[in-house]
Amino acid sequence: GRGDRLALQLGGANPWIGPVTELKDAKKAMEQEEKCRVAYVAATRAKKELWLVAAPENSDCALGRAVARHDSLVTPITSNTVTPCHDYEAPAPDPSSEPLGGPDKQAAQAQRTRPKSISPSQIDAEQGERRGGYEGGVHDPEAVYVGELVHAVLEHMDFARPLPEQVEWLLEAATAKMHEELPADVIGAVFERAAEVLTSFARSGLGERIQGVELLARELPFTCPATWLTPNANAVMGTGFIDLVYRDPNGVVVVADWKVTSNPDHAALRARYSAQLAAYANVIRPLLPDATIRAELLLVRSGETVPIPLPP
Repeated sequence: GRGDRLALQLGGANPWIGPVTELKDAKKAMEQEEKCRVAYVAATRAKKELWLVAAPENSDCALGRAVARHDSLVTPITSNTVTPCHDYEAPAPDPSSEPLGGPDKQAAQAQRTRPKSISPSQIDAEQGERRGGYEGGVHDPEAVYVGELVHAVLEHMDFARPLPEQVEWLLEAATAKMHEELPADVIGAVFERAAEVLTSFARSGLGERIQGVELLARELPFTCPATWLTPNANAVMGTGFIDLVYRDPNGVVVVADWKVTSNPDHAALRARYSAQLAAYANVIRPLLPDATIRAELLLVRSGETVPIPLPP
């Protein structure tokens, strides 16, 4: 129907989601949130200086408004501060350089084509259960969508409030944001499976333990050497988001990663995700140098916790 609240009607091969205006607003908000995340990661890579280029007089531009608030730091770009393109002269070719296809040129080409970054989700998609739509070794094309939908809800759960009462409306909002990514013929099944997983989690021992923890950070953006995430990485940089950082009742800082996997083999999960969680801990240590840090996987489906040993 129509109204202020998002309406979801499930059932049949093509469930309907509406109203359209709310879907469009949700998509716009999601896109804006992603832009903010990317901008934050880009800005926090600066080591000495951060330069923002914008038009402060453009009130429609968020960056312009931000720059305008710090006008004492603004350097106007004028014709005197910019070298015209026609004054540029290309350097003369070096006769001693390697011919086309020489070792130096091949090495330079390899460096240019080397991936700049890699993320845990890319590693997971390429090497893990998500590849090809497999879950627990069984072909399950819906599993990827269920996992992404569950994760989207967990990002916004308020751990200071009872979890079961949040599942329905958070799941509706997350489905609205993802509706263009979900195939019409599976959206109903994906919604119902995600609801089952989240409802079970909210009532599990894990859900009860997480509720009320001292939350330090969630979806924390980071960058690190790519080899921290995977030892044989060809990329230059590792980047991504740490799902959860909290302080347990004993004062220990915990870096945690949500997993929606059906894999019950804790030893296999430790082997697979040890490097990733160790990288997360290495990112947190400089921020909390006096804290004791541990790491764990939070298995949403089973409500279990898998401790991940960290290197000394």
